[in-house]
Amino acid sequence: MRYQAILLGMLLVLVLTAVMIGLALLAGATQATGPQLLTASALWILAGLLCAKSSREAGMLHALIAGLLGALLIAWLVSFMVDATDSLLLKSLATRPLFMFVILGGFWGSVGGMIWEIVRVVKLKKAAKRSVRRE
Repeated sequence: MRYQAILLGMLLVLVLTAVMIGLALLAGATQATGPQLLTASALWILAGLLCAKSSREAGMLHALIAGLLGALLIAWLVSFMVDATDSLLLKSLATRPLFMFVILGGFWGSVGGMIWEIVRVVKLKKAAKRSVRRE
């Protein structure tokens, strides 16, 4: 288990979400609907992909854990930020159930990990074909 890869994935989830919330606030969004959350959280695939890439083995597991923990951290931070600001968007996000964030984080993290595992297998097959041709 590479904890460095999990920490990298968690931080990427946090940064991507902070950027998305910041852009939504700049655009003047006042609420977050379900489809908007699902679409925006799909960017967490990138965090899962990079987390799986930085882990040496069990990339999908690392990405899943990073997505779960990152989403849990975001939900926790949003609940604290609601009291500090008067943003309607943050209040809208805070009313969402915690398990929804965690499930989305784990799902998108594992999808990113799956994509990296597929890429890794394709690279291994290409390398095997090249070695057969050289012999």
